[in-house]
Amino acid sequence: MILSISAADTTTLSVLLAKERDIFRQFLAVLHEEHNALIAGHIDLLLKLAQQKTDQFVSLGRLSTIRDQMLATQGLPPGEDGIDSWLARHKNPLEEETVASTWRELLEIATTAHQINQENGALIEVKLRHNQKALHILQTAADQMRGYGPSGQPIASTGGRKLGEA
Repeated sequence: MILSISAADTTTLSVLLAKERDIFRQFLAVLHEEHNALIAGHIDLLLKLAQQKTDQFVSLGRLSTIRDQMLATQGLPPGEDGIDSWLARHKNPLEEETVASTWRELLEIATTAHQINQENGALIEVKLRHNQKALHILQTAADQMRGYGPSGQPIASTGGRKLGEA
């Protein structure tokens, strides 16, 4: 059963999309900050930003669920298809344009956020590989050292068995 679209529904959808867009803007700002922190190597800041991203992601998920539920009450599918169907049914050009422009802006911000998140992921991969190589070099060097002699000079491993090995 398809219900009629009321002015209250239009206002609710418009407000809901505006909230979703605003949180996506905040999310995008955090992604930019994360990008800069990755480049600068500010690890402590990355932990704080990860929590902010998680909180915003949860909020976006809640708003998306509410939006999809609202569309379902109108007999519409979730997501972009539902918004497109809603817009096709709506007859008030001014309200329709408000919803349509907010939706387009939200999609543009989401696309940009996805791209920056992909870039940040690539930066993390590069840094992870670099750290793994550095750790391997340090472990190899540590394996070759037996300790220090009486004069404080390092004693290199002779390659033989250690005491207690069979």
